[in-house]
Amino acid sequence: MTPNETRHSLMWESVDYQRIYEGFRLGLVDEEVASLVGRSPSAIASRLRLLYATGMGDDSRSVRKGGFDVFREFIDAESETEWMERARLTHKGRGLPWWDETADALLQTAWEAREPAMPALAEQLEMREDQIAARLIRLGIADATVAVVDRLGCTPGGLVDIRARLARDKTSAMLWTLVISDQKNGVIHTSLHPDEGSARQQLEEWKADDDEELDYRHSCHWAIAPRVVGEGSVRRGQTGKFFAPLRAEDREVWRS
Repeated sequence: MTPNETRHSLMWESVDYQRIYEGFRLGLVDEEVASLVGRSPSAIASRLRLLYATGMGDDSRSVRKGGFDVFREFIDAESETEWMERARLTHKGRGLPWWDETADALLQTAWEAREPAMPALAEQLEMREDQIAARLIRLGIADATVAVVDRLGCTPGGLVDIRARLARDKTSAMLWTLVISDQKNGVIHTSLHPDEGSARQQLEEWKADDDEELDYRHSCHWAIAPRVVGEGSVRRGQTGKFFAPLRAEDREVWRS
């Protein structure tokens, strides 16, 4: 995965937690930890609040003003094994999938052998069928929900079955989304496109809008990703940054 490939619209994996722990142990500052993980500082702060919510109570909210420092003493007191177990149990307690090398290897084996069937695989992994289908697509093992159902089956009438039926509909099609947000994570543009080229053309039009003075320019984040009806946000996309001019009515707000 390249640094610009989007991750934050997808599920958290064991490797994300390993990188957070490594960043804290190395004494990296907030932005460096975020860069190492490939997620925004706000996303990591939210995840830390989730992991330590029980032990910290309302004190965990202070991270919004004080960065990650409020959590450093908690993480410093844990071994990597304890930290990873905390993350795993948090996922289990909230019904979130826990993807690590062992689980991914099991998916690969099941895919190649065409067994066990999806219901048995879901029971073995203690995950939902839609979570497994999304992971197979995320890893590039399957190219679509329909392929997952054709190879591993699914529970009739379940969510994966419904999504596969939608995807088989001839009116279904892949669309590309373009989302642009400002440096305060506020969405300032979102659009749907028939193909990646059209989405990138729209992005270039935003980048080309440079009539304003540099004093009034600010950093924007963009994300372009493919979406298929019934699949959700499971396909990888691309992200990046550029500088855009502020509207006149917004300048005083951003200066303050």
